[in-house]
Amino acid sequence: MPKTVLLPHKEHPPNTAETSYRNLEFVDWDAVFGYLGFPVFLKPAYGGGWRDVYKCDDREAFFRPTTGRAT
Repeated sequence: MPKTVLLPHKEHPPNTAETSYRNLEFVDWDAVFGYLGFPVFLKPAYGGGWRDVYKCDDREAFFRPTTGRAT
């Protein structure tokens, strides 16, 4: 089983506001990336077949608004 970290979706779900996620500014991203290592793969909680999966080779790619699709 690969190492996994659960993160909220990049878009706000219905009936939520920006302030709902204000605690994310306190995420220790260095610890997250240190735990996971690179590359990391971003994928939705539901789905399969590599649909909507993205590969990030470094921290900059992770925070870029769009990432390259995994192949």
